[in-house]
Amino acid sequence: MAITDKFRKPGRYFLVTFGCQMNISDSEKIAHLLEERGYQPTLELESADLVIVNMCSVRKSAVDRIYGLAEKIEHLKKSGHKIEAVLTGCYLKSAEQRKLLKIFDLVCARPDFFENPEYLSQPAHYHSFFRAYVPIMTGCNNFCAYCIVPFTRGREYSRPAKEVLDEVKKLAQGGYREIWLLGQNVNSYQGKDGHRTVLFPELLSRANAIDGDFWLYFTTPHPKDLSDQLIQVMAQSSKVAPYLNLPAQSGDDIILKKMNRPYVIKDYKNIVNKLRQAFQENRKNEEKRLALSTDIIVGFPGETEAMFQETVKLMTEVEYDMAYIARYSPRPLTSAWPLGDPIPEAEKIKREKILNEILKKTALKNNRFYLNKTIPVLIDYYDAKKKALFGKSRAYKTVKIDGGQDNLIGQVASVKITEAGSWGLYGKIK
Repeated sequence: MAITDKFRKPGRYFLVTFGCQMNISDSEKIAHLLEERGYQPTLELESADLVIVNMCSVRKSAVDRIYGLAEKIEHLKKSGHKIEAVLTGCYLKSAEQRKLLKIFDLVCARPDFFENPEYLSQPAHYHSFFRAYVPIMTGCNNFCAYCIVPFTRGREYSRPAKEVLDEVKKLAQGGYREIWLLGQNVNSYQGKDGHRTVLFPELLSRANAIDGDFWLYFTTPHPKDLSDQLIQVMAQSSKVAPYLNLPAQSGDDIILKKMNRPYVIKDYKNIVNKLRQAFQENRKNEEKRLALSTDIIVGFPGETEAMFQETVKLMTEVEYDMAYIARYSPRPLTSAWPLGDPIPEAEKIKREKILNEILKKTALKNNRFYLNKTIPVLIDYYDAKKKALFGKSRAYKTVKIDGGQDNLIGQVASVKITEAGSWGLYGKIK
């Protein structure tokens, strides 16, 4: 019996997604399943017969948002609205699940929702007609001390290579311009192709060889698995965009060890240097410059001021284009959970601000590289209030373009960059 058979006859569904690109991709599969069975989408919670919440509990702040939405659902039920609610996604079984069961009619893991442990093979109702997410794997075997992913998504499972490549090919034939290969740790991908095992560098190379005019991205890699072979494939593959998120998490070797991140900063910097050199040697024009982002956690238990200064040093030396900086949030079941949360929130906020100030300077410096250059920009949306188009460059820079029309959405435009800011570029369509 399918999950949808457990509810009343098909009506309107309201689907809300929290978290990462993987969750967005999962929601696209949920939407396809619901519409295949006769449900119709609605953008208003109050008009829904069925509510699906695809949650993220990587950080406590994300869980708090779930409870805020749950209160609205509970209020609707008490006021007589006949609404049924399902919670799926990344949630921690145990105490968290018991609390949520009091609010939702059903709490189930994603494979249970589809009643298929290999649910990644399910078709998707893509949220965009020009950007698509293609999950190549799910789960994680790394058990970083702060991370609940191995407990919410389980161990690594890789989709068969042909299945992934067939989806990319179908998207390319459908005119999609931006395609993301997704996984918790994409570069540990080990998908089957008949009796062979395909590793990520080969998968990326074969995806690049597919006919079509599209940009190819992937996320997220782990530094410990980023091989020289992958670096060369990235640099030599014309469809692979000159952008990479390479999470460092900390600039201090002692903290990295406590986090169960099996590399030292010297090795991390060596990878960065190899990446940048490979792009310099293999790319042309502005694509010789690799745009690099990272993830950083401030306030991990035991992080002294001296240890934090090592992260300051890393941020200053690497000169990132973007950094996603998070204050440490203890999560149940992780190996860091017993360590508590000894660093005061005020100190975490201070450290976060220091790193953001460094980022503002390095991002501005990097963005000035594009001044007076004409670059391709994939148009995302038109903001009527600002009377401007917004899009993404191949280096994943946000670009604001004054004027233009919404009929350009989903198209690639040639844009001359006239101004650079810390958080984006400004230009005019040529």
